[in-house]
Amino acid sequence: MKCLLIVVLSFFLSSCAIFQDKSSPRQYASDAAATTQIKSKLVGSDMVSAPNIHVETQNGIVQLSGFVSNYAQIKEAERIARSAPGVKSVVNDLVITPRGAPHRGK
Repeated sequence: MKCLLIVVLSFFLSSCAIFQDKSSPRQYASDAAATTQIKSKLVGSDMVSAPNIHVETQNGIVQLSGFVSNYAQIKEAERIARSAPGVKSVVNDLVITPRGAPHRGK
């Protein structure tokens, strides 16, 4: 009886995550794969500074944040993010660093 109670309680607690708009294990894996692919393509790009761009994905929605030098880099980072499999939309919060202002990579 004790084991049954533990199993039922475990199931209940794990299903609560789904009702709280959390990702399923399959969605989490898909999001992680998309983030990894986007970061890899950013590193391989000659146009953007990958260390200055943070990528986060949840439920197929990618958020880009950080600092870039110009508008072309914003658009290129967004293009790269949209090209990853499983991406439903992109929230582009990249900011252009004012000239002469120092910025640090993460």
